[in-house]
Amino acid sequence: MENILKILDRLNEVYVKRRTILIFLIIQNTILSLIMLIFVNVIVSNGVINGELDYSQIRLFYNTAVVLLFIIVLILAPIFLARSLNDLYKKNIIEHLLAVKIDISEIVYAVYFRGLITLIIVLVSAFPIIVISFYFGGFGLLKIFKLLGMLLSFAVLYSAVCIFISTRFIDGNVSALVSYLAGAVLTLINIYFLNYILNGSFLIIVYVVFNIVLSLVLVSVSRKTSLFYA
Repeated sequence: MENILKILDRLNEVYVKRRTILIFLIIQNTILSLIMLIFVNVIVSNGVINGELDYSQIRLFYNTAVVLLFIIVLILAPIFLARSLNDLYKKNIIEHLLAVKIDISEIVYAVYFRGLITLIIVLVSAFPIIVISFYFGGFGLLKIFKLLGMLLSFAVLYSAVCIFISTRFIDGNVSALVSYLAGAVLTLINIYFLNYILNGSFLIIVYVVFNIVLSLVLVSVSRKTSLFYA
């Protein structure tokens, strides 16, 4: 664990700086706030004119909000993770870490946690803005927590997929492309089963446990790759 923390400190120097992440969060949440504001304004204005809220518009609002959250994960996970190990390899950082007797699994887990934590920060910062769409009804507090749990566990799994793919290819661009393709498939599957999971009693627990277990398997398998011995 101590070695993982040391590697995390090193990665903070190599990858995106905290100031860059802060600027990104400001830009992202400003854009999301404007999108939500436009939707709210249209729904409320039409409601005032017609004397009642249009359920079809509210439903579109829900769907757009949820899809935006999944798209955030889809776009950002490969940015933070898909090229991570490839970049360390090209900069000879992996070779240096192996030379000082740091275990491969510690390198993989450090890179994984570094990217995952950044992704979760971005996702959680966007969640309260988009949750305003549920103000119009249809989503109780329990469903909101289920949705958050689903998104976080999806981020955990997709991040592990990106790490796994990153160790399969030497070229970071190839890793990123394959990660986006895999992410698109995962996103479509999750959106398709979204209502079943949110409306079920225990499906969310099964979903979260399955994602976490599969993520641990993928990250563990990722250490067995020729990337570290090339």
